[in-house]
Amino acid sequence: MTVEARARFLRDQKGTVVGILGIYRDITERKQIEEALRQAHAELEQRVQQRTADLARTNEALRAEIAERKRAEDAARAAEREYRALFENAVEGIYRSSLDGHQLRANPALVKLNGYESEAEMLPAVNNIATEWYVDPHRREEFQRILAEQESVTAFESEVYRHKTRERIWISESARLVRDQHGTPLYYEGMVQDITTRKRAEEALQNDHIELEKRVRERTTALLHSNTALQAEIEERKRVETALRQNEEQYRDLFENANDVIGIGTLDHIITSINRRIEQILGYPREEFVGKYFHDFATPRSRALLEDRTRRRLAGDQVSPTVELELVHRDNSIVIVEGTAHIRRDPDGKPIDIQAIYRDITARKRAEAALEQLRQQHELILTSAGEGILGSDAQGRATFVNPIGARMLGYEVHELLGQPLHDQIHHHKADGTPYPFAECPSLQVVRNGHTARVTNEVYWRKDGTSFPVEYLTAPIRNNANEVIGFVSTFRDITERKEVERIKDELISTVSHELRTPLASLRGFAELMLKRNFTPEKQHELLSVIHNEAIRLTHLIDDFLDLQRIEGGHQPYTFVSLALEPLFRNSLELFAKVGGSHLLRLELASALPRVRGDANRLRQVLVNLISNAIKFSPHGGEIEIGARTETHQVVVWVKDQGVGIPHEALPKLFTKFFRVDNSDTYNISGTGLGLALVREIVHAHQGKVWVDSTPRVGSTFFFTLPSHR
Repeated sequence: MTVEARARFLRDQKGTVVGILGIYRDITERKQIEEALRQAHAELEQRVQQRTADLARTNEALRAEIAERKRAEDAARAAEREYRALFENAVEGIYRSSLDGHQLRANPALVKLNGYESEAEMLPAVNNIATEWYVDPHRREEFQRILAEQESVTAFESEVYRHKTRERIWISESARLVRDQHGTPLYYEGMVQDITTRKRAEEALQNDHIELEKRVRERTTALLHSNTALQAEIEERKRVETALRQNEEQYRDLFENANDVIGIGTLDHIITSINRRIEQILGYPREEFVGKYFHDFATPRSRALLEDRTRRRLAGDQVSPTVELELVHRDNSIVIVEGTAHIRRDPDGKPIDIQAIYRDITARKRAEAALEQLRQQHELILTSAGEGILGSDAQGRATFVNPIGARMLGYEVHELLGQPLHDQIHHHKADGTPYPFAECPSLQVVRNGHTARVTNEVYWRKDGTSFPVEYLTAPIRNNANEVIGFVSTFRDITERKEVERIKDELISTVSHELRTPLASLRGFAELMLKRNFTPEKQHELLSVIHNEAIRLTHLIDDFLDLQRIEGGHQPYTFVSLALEPLFRNSLELFAKVGGSHLLRLELASALPRVRGDANRLRQVLVNLISNAIKFSPHGGEIEIGARTETHQVVVWVKDQGVGIPHEALPKLFTKFFRVDNSDTYNISGTGLGLALVREIVHAHQGKVWVDSTPRVGSTFFFTLPSHR
C-alpha cells in the first residue's frame, strides 16, 4: 500500500503550539492511474498528430479566406477609384471643412476658384472661412445655423472672395453635416458651383496604396508561419475593407446628391450608370436610361456633335473640355445642358469608358434670350422716345444721345458722342451769363449720387439759339454701386412756358377778384352777428358765411402756393425728418372727423429718416387724407401707411370711396382738373390739391401716382428718398 501524509501545528488563541495534526491518505489507486496514464501517452501522441493534420487543413481554409478578402479589397479599391475620378473631374468645387472654419479638403475646381495652384497651397492659407472667404461673415453664420437645424443646405448663395486674389465672386453652395456613429458632428462636406479646375491629389493616394500593398505582402508572409499571424492579417484586411467601403459610400453619396447630371457609359455611348438628377431634368425614371444610348435623348444636331467629339477624342485630337447640348424632355420640350465628358483609360492608356457631367442651363439660356430681347426693346424705346435722352460718363462726355434729342439740339447724333455736353448745350444761362461747369446740376448728380430734377433752365442749339427745358438727371452706377456717369431726359417746354404765363396771369387776376367778395362776406358776417335774428337762424347764417369765407381763403392760399412753387419761388426748409411723428401729427387734425370713417396708421418698423420740409410734407398728407375722407361719402376705413424700399420710403393713403375712372388718371395731378361724373357731382373742390401734392413731392425728388378702381376705392402713393 502507498500513502501520502500531511501535517500542521495546532495553536491556541494566543498562538501557542498545543499539538500536531496529521492526515494520511491511501494513494495506491492514484499510482495505478498514473501508470495507466503513461500507457495512454502513446495514444495521446497519435491524437496530437491527428490534430496537427486538422490544423493544417484549417490553415488552408484561412488562406482561402484571405484570398477572398483580397478580391473584395480589390473590388472596393476599384469602386473607390471610380468615385474618386468623379470627385476629381467634377465641374463643381467639392470640399470638406472643420466645424471651426478650417478647410480640410478641397478638390481642384475649388482650389482654382480661390486663385491657388494646389490644395497643398490653399489649405494652410485658409485659417477662418467666415472672415477670409465670405464678403459678409454673417453668411457663414447663417450657413452653419441651417446645417445645425436641417443637417444639410442646398443652393446657398453667397458673395465670396477668391481667397488668394481677393477678387469678389458669387458661389452657390450645397453641403451636409457629417456625424460619427454616435451622432457627434465631425465636419462639413459639400459642393460649390462654377468651378472649372481641380487639383489632383492622386500622388499621395498612390503612395498610400503602395504602402498598403507592402504591408499586405508583409502580413501575407507572416500568415504562412502561424494561425495567429493569419488571424491578425484578416483583421487588418477587414479594417482596410471597411475604410474603402466608407470612402466608396462617401463618393457614392456625392454622386447621388450632386446638383448636376453625372453619368458613366461605354465608348459607344451606352449608359451604364447615372445619378437621379437626370430624372428632374428629363422627366424619365433613372432606370430607363441604363442600357440605352445617350444619343437617343439628344436632338439630331447634338447627337452629331457628340459623335464627332468622341471620334476626335479617341483619335487624340484636342477638344474643348465643355460642350452645350440639346436634350429632349419626356414632354418633348428642349432642355439645354452644359458639361464635360472625360474618357477614362487604364494604366496602359487604353480607353475604358466615358464619364460625363452635365448641368441644366435651360433657365440661363432663356434668361439670356429674354435679356437680349429686353435690350432690343430698351434700344427701341430710347430711339423712339418723345423726349431727348442724354447719357454721359463721370467727366461729362456724351456716351449716348437718342435721335429726337439730337434733333432738338440741332445736331447729328455722331456730332455729340464723346463731346463735353456742358460745353456744347449748357454753357450759358438764360440771361446770357456763363454757366460754370462746377454748378451744373448734372455734375452734382455724379458727385452726390442723388437724382436731380431741373424745371427752369435753357439748352443751346448748334446754331446758337436757346430754348427752355426741364430735365431729370439720374446717376448711373456700376456693380460696386459707384457712380460712373448720368442719364438725363429733357423736354422743350417753350409752349408750356407760354401757357403757364397765361395761366399765372389768370391766377393772379382770380386771386385779386376773390379777395374783394371775401372781405364783403366777412363784413356781412359781422353785421349779421349784430342783428336781432333768432339765435338758431343767426347761427345758421353765420356758419354758412363763415365756412364760405374759410373756403375762399383756402382757395386763394392754394392758388398762391401753386404759383410760388411752379415759379420756383417757394422756399423749402429741408432737414432730416423722422416720419412717424409727422404722420401722427397730421392724423390729429382729423381726430374729430367722426361719422363712419375709421383712420388707421400702418407703418413699417424702423422707417429711415428722410430729408424734407416738415410743413410741406404735412400739407401733402393733409391734402391726401382730406380727399380720402371727402371722396368716401359713405364712410369706410382710411389707411395711412409707409414702408421701406431700396433707398426710399413709399407712403400711401388708401380709401374705400367712389374711386376714379381709368380715363381720368393721366390728368389727375394737373391744375384745375376735377373728375366729372355722377359720383363726384356733389363733392366740392378746386382741382388744385393734387397739383400741389405733385409739385411738393417732386421738390423732394420723389414720385407720386395712384391706383384706383371705380366704386371700390383709391390708393395714392408717393416716395421720399432716404436720408443717408
